[in-house]
Amino acid sequence: IEPELGFGLNLSITTTAQHMKALGYSTHAIGKWHLGFCNIAYTPTQRGFDTFFGYYLGAEDYYSHRRGGSLPGIEDEDVHIDGLDFHHDNGSSYSNVLTQNQTYSTYVFAEEAVRIIENHDASVPLYLYLPYQAVHEPLEAPQRFLDMYKNIENKDRRIFSAMVSALDEAIGNITTVLQSRGLWENTLLVFTTDVSSTTQSTLIIIFQNHRN
Repeated sequence: IEPELGFGLNLSITTTAQHMKALGYSTHAIGKWHLGFCNIAYTPTQRGFDTFFGYYLGAEDYYSHRRGGSLPGIEDEDVHIDGLDFHHDNGSSYSNVLTQNQTYSTYVFAEEAVRIIENHDASVPLYLYLPYQAVHEPLEAPQRFLDMYKNIENKDRRIFSAMVSALDEAIGNITTVLQSRGLWENTLLVFTTDVSSTTQSTLIIIFQNHRN
């Protein structure tokens, strides 16, 4: 879904989050939505999530969290739009995230997941949907991960490898907090990817509390 397109996931479709919420789960989405935002009804907190923290679109810059695009009906390649695509919604308020400029998105998303898990009431089941931007384009990675792959001559492959390692560390931080909170033994963790050449990774965490 490009920035200028006015559609999204059909509103007649019941999402997994809506099913989970009906079962009493606390539901949270972090990362890349990309299922529509042409009006508020298409946004995550109207599709079953209690909170959303992340991008409405895809292919944002990993550090500035900005996304460019074209204007509807204008074919001039020199005319573009550009803006911040980073949101924090809770169903009653919608705000832009302005405090994470130049912070690598893989870090930011993992930190938000850790925060939610640390503050979660363990008597309530949890559904956490985390579609990372990584390792989709644009190819960008922190220097300390790039330094791990100095032996790789191809620049794109070197950056891609660094992005995978950054993602691996981020997921490790999330599994660590699940363990430290005592939630790990009752958690189903699903790690999956899409089928594009620059693959996006998705982490789904389903914590089932003891009572249920």
